[in-house]
Amino acid sequence: MKRATVIYGAVLVLLMAASWVQWTADEPLDLEGKVVVLQGDADAITAVRWVSDESEATVSRESDDLGTFYWVDYTRWTEKTLPADRSTDDTGDADAPPEKERVSSRSEFKSSAKAEALMASLSPLAARRSLTVTDDEKLEALGLDVVTTRIEIDRSGSTEVLEIGAEAYGTRDYYARHVSSGRIYLFERDLVQPLKYARTRLPDRTLFGHERADIKTAKVTVGQASQSWNQHHADDQGKARWATSQDPEAVAEQATTWLDKFLKLKGTK
Repeated sequence: MKRATVIYGAVLVLLMAASWVQWTADEPLDLEGKVVVLQGDADAITAVRWVSDESEATVSRESDDLGTFYWVDYTRWTEKTLPADRSTDDTGDADAPPEKERVSSRSEFKSSAKAEALMASLSPLAARRSLTVTDDEKLEALGLDVVTTRIEIDRSGSTEVLEIGAEAYGTRDYYARHVSSGRIYLFERDLVQPLKYARTRLPDRTLFGHERADIKTAKVTVGQASQSWNQHHADDQGKARWATSQDPEAVAEQATTWLDKFLKLKGTK
């Protein structure tokens, strides 16, 4: 009995030691020398949220009969000065500052390649470096004493939260704190900017949901008349050309020029 107790005690000590080593160990480094903060696959992310006093954005993974895509719900908050007749101030003080109200402007839109790049940048999520901060004065300098901005990442049924602080001098990268571990990192600004300015950074402005190489035939119809062109060597951008089915060997130069421009059209809003 005594021997079994000793064995169990030794096992418990080893487990506690292993847990301590894992908790205090340095973060793993990726191939570029960055600190890996969060592991995980991009396909396992179901939503990413940006929450701040000025704006909110949610990038969600959705799907329909055509496949998977990303949908962005974005809200911009601004302050509007109330006219005198709507002010709740009844003190009659002429020197009182004008009252303001928060006004929201919401938009929803589809995203594609840019959202995919965002998810890839979070998988794994890597920081330039980690920082050791031990005093409140330093936390204030990093903008992490009172935090009003955060990024939330939903992946594999759990949510990880990053509290976003101030911009670093010179590089304008961002300081952030991983809430669950309490560790503080410096993240590249390119990781934060697409979410902070989602309204202009993330929209899918293409007018077609297919790659040019996947298009085999184009048909234009005007009234009762129509004309079709087949794309040849579509997988080779240098050799790709359009030709009619009646004369497949001859390059339809005008059609090729027009279709090239047409397929590159993008929306502005």
